[in-house]
Amino acid sequence: MPVYYIIDNLQDIVGLLNVKEDCTHHSRLFYHIKLKKTHIYHTNKYTLSQVPVMYDLIVMGAGPAGITTVYEYKKNNPYKTVLLIEEGPPVSEYRYTSVKDWMNAVNDPKFIQLYNTSSTPLQVGLGIGGGTNIFGLQFVNDEKHFPLADIESLQDDLDINKYDYSSSNILASKKLLKTTLESNTTFETINNFVYATGENLTERVLYSNLLKNLKNVDILTYSEVQLLDVEDNIITGVSLYDYTFKAKKYVLTCGALGTPELLLKSNIIQSGEYVLNDHLGFSIMYEKPNDILYDEYILGHLQARDLGDDWQVYFSLLPMETYETKLVVTYATSRLLDDTKKVYFSLDGSNNLLIDNYSLEDGETYGTYKSILKDAFFTIDAELIKLGFNRMRGESTLEQVYEKVLEKEMISIYHYQSTLADKVVKVVEEDNVFNHLDNYRLYSGPKNLFLGDLATFGYKFHHFGSTSAVAAQCGLTLASLLKNEEL
Repeated sequence: MPVYYIIDNLQDIVGLLNVKEDCTHHSRLFYHIKLKKTHIYHTNKYTLSQVPVMYDLIVMGAGPAGITTVYEYKKNNPYKTVLLIEEGPPVSEYRYTSVKDWMNAVNDPKFIQLYNTSSTPLQVGLGIGGGTNIFGLQFVNDEKHFPLADIESLQDDLDINKYDYSSSNILASKKLLKTTLESNTTFETINNFVYATGENLTERVLYSNLLKNLKNVDILTYSEVQLLDVEDNIITGVSLYDYTFKAKKYVLTCGALGTPELLLKSNIIQSGEYVLNDHLGFSIMYEKPNDILYDEYILGHLQARDLGDDWQVYFSLLPMETYETKLVVTYATSRLLDDTKKVYFSLDGSNNLLIDNYSLEDGETYGTYKSILKDAFFTIDAELIKLGFNRMRGESTLEQVYEKVLEKEMISIYHYQSTLADKVVKVVEEDNVFNHLDNYRLYSGPKNLFLGDLATFGYKFHHFGSTSAVAAQCGLTLASLLKNEEL
């Protein structure tokens, strides 16, 4: 029996219908994806599109990796059919397109998902754009491991830029901060590309723009895949809403936590010990009284980095008038550290991923970090104090501040990676590159299934900086390898 997508006047797929007849009588009920119940079909509100019997490619997860997989694949295969499935909301529900709306996006539960651990939940982004919908603005690409990814074209397509600190629009206080940090030769200061565009860089860059005007691409939102159907070590379909969507090839880009979760649900991998690389850190707020740092159109996103890549420090501003004299400084680890411990992945009673043996203690999940973060804090704090900044805390000494943040305020900074990197056919290590489909295939896994996200990145190394651009490079590379394959 044919299945039809129900499409609203915003061109979003909002439901599924398996009988076309009698729809004109306004009496046919369809399954509404967002409401998760039956709904009345009205011809003046909806249109129909028949679901293909077989897609060429199904991509699950619409973060940067999933979007760039679809985008790059379609460049050379415009007539191939693609289904993109995303657990979160559609583009039409994302309102935070201004840079200054960032804090509102971070606090909107519609675009946030939490994964349970044995201690602190781990947060990721939801919706078309994934983590880039809610996290900061930095675009830090990997110049070494993805030679097939045309990252410059992606930057052009998204209109990604750097803040021009020579511009008269940049406040003198921010220029002074940058030049002071750059004058210190014991660490590197980087003016990164940022997810900001438009006049004076006032608008957020949205990965969802890459999907506009693509033909033969269907996008299902509010859609969490229940199961990957496997037969004779081949994926035969995706189970969702009592329907089975079929393709010739399948790509998982649900993130370093979401990808193993679906593989566990589908019995493709088993519960057990897994690598979880991430960056750990803490934030401290500073203030320079009577010295305005923030204005309405720009957020500062400099990064200081240890010359040995042990640590990284971010300088951020909050888009609120009451914080216009305040600077948020995040001190974090950078590379893979010594003494990291594996965590235990399993499914909880609700069939969701549970991360056990997870610990923020020094020498546990995140390895040995105390001395490294101490070096970062003491180094950068001294530079800020010289500039006239005050720490907005009650402790009187550096040691007191440092000990308190280690005890109370240490968190993940959401750079999850590497959870399945040691389980692919062709492992990429420090001196290797992603240049083969076997970099994205699970060892002994289904032959038509590919992992296209940060789950495969960095088994023995870390990316330095924010990970969204690297996720995009994963997708670009996989798509460049897939698009010439016979599907």
